[in-house]
Amino acid sequence: MLKGQITDAQRAEDRGLCSVNLRRKLDIILVGNICKPRRWTEGRTSDAKDGINPDEERKFQTWVASTTSLVIDALNTPSRSRSADTRTEIMANKVRDLLDPFVVVDSASYEHELGRILEEALTLDREICRQIARIEWVFPQSDGKEVLFDSVRMRLGTGEGAAKGPEPQIVSLVVCPGMKKRGKSTGEDFTVESLLLSMEVSCEAIPAPGGEGRGRRWFM
Repeated sequence: MLKGQITDAQRAEDRGLCSVNLRRKLDIILVGNICKPRRWTEGRTSDAKDGINPDEERKFQTWVASTTSLVIDALNTPSRSRSADTRTEIMANKVRDLLDPFVVVDSASYEHELGRILEEALTLDREICRQIARIEWVFPQSDGKEVLFDSVRMRLGTGEGAAKGPEPQIVSLVVCPGMKKRGKSTGEDFTVESLLLSMEVSCEAIPAPGGEGRGRRWFM
């Protein structure tokens, strides 16, 4: 299709897809580069191991919660603060390398908002680590297979409606990960797992390069 033949509706659709994909990329960066490795701790903690029994997990999570404050206090020095600022700046530059080709924004405002987002992600992860309950980000496990839309743990993006027919919807894009929790802040119920945040997904066809056929599925 020639450039002059592209309709306003197609341009709007492309802008919407670009916006959704950028949100997805930013979520992957935040979860994969800040929350999973616990950037704010400089690698001084590790995640709970899967497969341990509820009582062992409760003890471990209690230790994590009580130790988190000590780690934060140990890192709360001028030299550590400068080091954290440097790491945040490096992370912001990585995000800009990824997003800049797709956006046109005012540079000063852009850098300020990006820094704010990264700081809020670090703050959120610190608060998660303070909790005795085990809180985890959730992405679908595709294993190369199609992922079907599950209304219990997933939600569709704004403006996208659920299918009315009996055929199951196939997830084409994960926009935002979900979040689940096991246990309570009191240290009880580590046998109970609950969903805190549903995954935001899209089941709309993603155009392949050249605009023909259904595109690939994008997962973590």
